[in-house]
Amino acid sequence: MGAFRPLPRDLNPIIGLVSNQRGHFTVVPGATYQELQLVTNITNSALIEKVELELNGEIIISLTGAEMKMLEVYKGQNAEAGRYILPLAKLEAKTPQGVQSGELVTLPSDNITLYVTFGDLTAIVGGATCKGRALVTGAKNRRVFIPRIYSQNFDANASGNNDLPWANRSPQKNINRVHFYSPNDVIKRLEIFRDGKVVFEADKLDNDFDLKHVGARAYKCVPQANYYHFDPTAHGMAVEGLFPTVARQELKFRLNTTAAGESIKMLVEELHQVAPLSVAA
Repeated sequence: MGAFRPLPRDLNPIIGLVSNQRGHFTVVPGATYQELQLVTNITNSALIEKVELELNGEIIISLTGAEMKMLEVYKGQNAEAGRYILPLAKLEAKTPQGVQSGELVTLPSDNITLYVTFGDLTAIVGGATCKGRALVTGAKNRRVFIPRIYSQNFDANASGNNDLPWANRSPQKNINRVHFYSPNDVIKRLEIFRDGKVVFEADKLDNDFDLKHVGARAYKCVPQANYYHFDPTAHGMAVEGLFPTVARQELKFRLNTTAAGESIKMLVEELHQVAPLSVAA
């Protein structure tokens, strides 16, 4: 078994820690990144408006401060005011392969930037501070997976069933989790269809129970208010539990809501395969 020993390193100092501006850290390439952290005196997560990780000119992870806090609490992890975790490795997984599936392998030629967009920081006594940290392991010579986290909005125009065709289907794209946020808590049921066949169906109350029940044996899933969490990896199998997006004709999510006109925000965690798992000798 290979060693897995994440060690902490400080990032280069932030450039542009200014109210209502986008600052950035330059991330040194070559290491394998398991986690990134922001250590701040900004305890109001709304003032961390957006955190984005850019790899070679493409944003691969985009989260608000509030979403970062939600993910920490959902996964039952230690949450500290002013500290914001950008998750990469699946530390909640049961197997070494699962843990490392979300890591970000960086190559010497990569350009990597961590952007932070701040709100109005003028009320922070003594001025705002923001330090970047990383948990890293050794270099690898090839990248197999790229973790991605992004948001999109879905308008539930009807009371009852609202269908969402999953547009970005691919054999290389797999869903880790989808967190559906409803400001008025109108989501009561989720069904998923692949090529016309039901592959998932659960009322919100049943889904919340399943997450807490299964999570007690894997990692501590803590369903959050106003969220419907679709989490096929809740058993702790971060690779084997991935939900494939591939379909011959259609992959469709159906949300049943109690009211019309709700704008639902979806926070999507995916793992994209960019190279074969193994290379022939």
